[in-house]
Amino acid sequence: MRCNVLQLSMRCFFAQHTIFFLPAFPSLCEIPRSPGPCFKAVRGTMASIPRDDPAARGVISVDTARVLTYANATAIVRMHDSNDAELREVGSDWMSCCCQLVSWDGVMGLTQLTSVGDHWLSHCARLTSLDCVGLVQLTSVGEHWLSYCVGLTSFDCAGLQQLTSVGDYWLSRCTKLTDLNCAGLEQLVSVGDHWLSSSINLTSLDCSGLANLTSVGDHWLSKCGCLTSLNCSGLVNLTSVGSHWLSECASLTSLDCTGLAQLTSLGDDWLSCCGKLASIDCPRLVALEGGDDSPEGRCPRRPRPPQPTRCP
Repeated sequence: MRCNVLQLSMRCFFAQHTIFFLPAFPSLCEIPRSPGPCFKAVRGTMASIPRDDPAARGVISVDTARVLTYANATAIVRMHDSNDAELREVGSDWMSCCCQLVSWDGVMGLTQLTSVGDHWLSHCARLTSLDCVGLVQLTSVGEHWLSYCVGLTSFDCAGLQQLTSVGDYWLSRCTKLTDLNCAGLEQLVSVGDHWLSSSINLTSLDCSGLANLTSVGDHWLSKCGCLTSLNCSGLVNLTSVGSHWLSECASLTSLDCTGLAQLTSLGDDWLSCCGKLASIDCPRLVALEGGDDSPEGRCPRRPRPPQPTRCP
């Protein structure tokens, strides 16, 4: 790939007060070398971001939060410790589609970061873990955060004490993720559609840290075929859930609804195609559906066993 320095310089000039990113540089041949609005191109493939070189990590100007996101930088294997303590906002596609990325320790130094746009670390197939311990000021993240990270086995929420909202497809299709502990997410208020959907090996979700969660979108925990139980006792402020909640969770046998006293809105097709869930005792959910509290009326739209036409 040939680097056009003039074009890149012009793009930097017109993006002086915006988030700046290069969407597709598989060999990562453009690396910023100065804090000014322009930078020179450096050819070559980079497999590991230098540990003590903020410029090489992509920060052009931390005061205006203009960042090279390294989207589609397929050569990057590791991101090391970050000293970008003044970075506060980043736009979309930050480190998305970095298919060789295995680890990123740099988040520990992002102590002033407050918001990130869409597709942060999405489609990073080899990323195995993410520790959020340093993201103590992060309040919002856009869509597709860590979606399609099919190698992800560990996600530590401990540093996300200020996080209040996350967009659609958070941790969706993380097919190797087996459990998630939500301790640390005490300020989380809303999550979009497809949270943890199609995470086919997920067996456990600890909701005890979600005391302030009020709304979740469609397809929450849908198609999680290994999920066996869910305890909702910690969801004491949850008021609305979209459609297809826990649908097609073929291994689900237990659902504790004791914390759902504030739930007022529930979408269609919740618990559909959960063939192993023989019965549920959820008066609040039944009331929302207009059913009765008899064993036969506890999930009036969920026949046992499920009708074949509903879950082909």
